[in-house]
Amino acid sequence: MRAKTIQTLISGLLLLALGLLTGCQTGPKISDELNPDTDFSAFQSFALLPLPKDIPGADPGAILRYGKAAQDGLRDALTGKGYTEAELAQADIAVHLKASLVPKIEITDWGYDYGYYGRRGYWGRGYPYSMGRDIDVDSYDEGTIVIELFDNKTKQLVWVGWATGRKKSKPMEQADLKALIAEIITTLPGNQ
Repeated sequence: MRAKTIQTLISGLLLLALGLLTGCQTGPKISDELNPDTDFSAFQSFALLPLPKDIPGADPGAILRYGKAAQDGLRDALTGKGYTEAELAQADIAVHLKASLVPKIEITDWGYDYGYYGRRGYWGRGYPYSMGRDIDVDSYDEGTIVIELFDNKTKQLVWVGWATGRKKSKPMEQADLKALIAEIITTLPGNQ
C-alpha cells in the first residue's frame, strides 16, 4: 500500500515538473490584421519590396546575416499559399518585410514583504527594520518581425502579420527564421 502511494506521488511530481517546464517554453506571439473590404481572391502575384538597410535596435550585420533567408522564407511561404512571384510593375501585391529589436524592462511587485524584525531599545522603544519587498526586475530585448502586404494598384495596406517575442541568448538560426515567417504567412487568406 505504501509503495503504491509513493509511486503515485512520484508520478504526480514528474507530471507537475513536466507541466512547469513546458509552460516556460513559449514561442513568439503571432498576430495579424486585414482590411475586411479586400477580396484576396483577386490577388494572384506578389513582388518583394527591397529590404531596409538595417534593423532598428539590432547590430549592423543583422541584415546581411538574415536578409536573404528572410526573403527566401517569404517567397516559399507565399508560393505555398498559391501566389506567384512577378516583377513589381506587374504584381498584384507588394510585400514589405521589416523587423525591430527593442529593449524592455518588466517589473513585478508580488505584493509581499519579508516582515519586520528588531529589538527593544533604550527606554523601552522598539526599532523595527523592514527586510524588503519581493520585487522582480527582468530586462530583455523584444524582437518583432512584420510582413505588410499592399495592393499594388491602390497602394493601400491590405494585410499585416507579425511575430513578437523575446530575443534568445544565442543567435536565431536561418531555418528558424524561415519557419517563423511561414507561420506568420499561415494567417494570410489564400488567393483561391
